[in-house]
Amino acid sequence: MENLTVFVDYKISQVVGIDVDEPSFCISDINGRIYDFDDDDNEVTVGKVSLYYCDLEKALNNGISTFNVLDAHSSSTERYYSHLFDSNTEEVNQSILKILGYENDDVCFDINFLIIDRIELLPKFRSKGLSKVILEEAIKMFSNKTFAVVLEPFPLQGEPGESRSDESELWHKKMSYSTFKEDEKEAKEALKNHYKKLGFVDIPNSNFMICTNEEWV
Repeated sequence: MENLTVFVDYKISQVVGIDVDEPSFCISDINGRIYDFDDDDNEVTVGKVSLYYCDLEKALNNGISTFNVLDAHSSSTERYYSHLFDSNTEEVNQSILKILGYENDDVCFDINFLIIDRIELLPKFRSKGLSKVILEEAIKMFSNKTFAVVLEPFPLQGEPGESRSDESELWHKKMSYSTFKEDEKEAKEALKNHYKKLGFVDIPNSNFMICTNEEWV
């Protein structure tokens, strides 16, 4: 894989229809399988990437609150609510608008946003610049009509083992997380620095980072 070219097959889980009455239907799960081919044309697993497209415009059109959408889906989406939105107006927080370059009292009319949940590359494919390219292309593809892209730089080696299925435990071993930085604070700082190079900035008083999609398109 000297040319740094890989393939990504995306599976998108989405509910569509005239009337959407379930809050969780307003979030699309996007899961990508990253792979390449060896010299004998055998498929080789490279990694995986997962994202959430939060269609809050769909929620607004169906009388569903922003909080209910993010809360109904999962803790992975709910935890972003208080840092991105004003709980009284359900509009994007002014502090977030300032980060994104809006002037005072400006209103953000695009309320959809994209969450980068995780990107995982197997050991032999790391440190080649692949995560940057994969994220760039994913954001270009899935950030249409969004005001921003957000993520939490969380070291995956710190995830609790008791919540893993047999399949995820096997994947965890393949990922060789034991070779990652053991110090959680140091690992988080390393991840933050990685994402800062991609144009993400810290959301104050939170563990999250944000980037306008205009950085990528």
